[in-house]
Amino acid sequence: MSAPLIKYRTGWIGNAIETVECTRETAKCVYLVGRGKKLERREAKLAEYAQYHDSWADAKEYLRAKAEDERDHSAVALEIAEAKLAKISAMVPPRGAA
Repeated sequence: MSAPLIKYRTGWIGNAIETVECTRETAKCVYLVGRGKKLERREAKLAEYAQYHDSWADAKEYLRAKAEDERDHSAVALEIAEAKLAKISAMVPPRGAA
């Protein structure tokens, strides 16, 4: 059996980078060292719940880019909410309304 591969997992535990041992990899999957009767288990390299990277620096860059995207989306959402609030604040009742 060849030496285990080391990959760096993000997404599993918040903004942490976890070192994991793999038995092999393909273009889209990694095979993690299994427990019990299973010798290995397959996971996608890029999934919603976890991502596997070749280096710690790649994993950090992935987390940084993800945080920047979240910040940018939050800034846009804040602008939309402020515009909505301004429109609501500027509302005046129609004539004859109580």
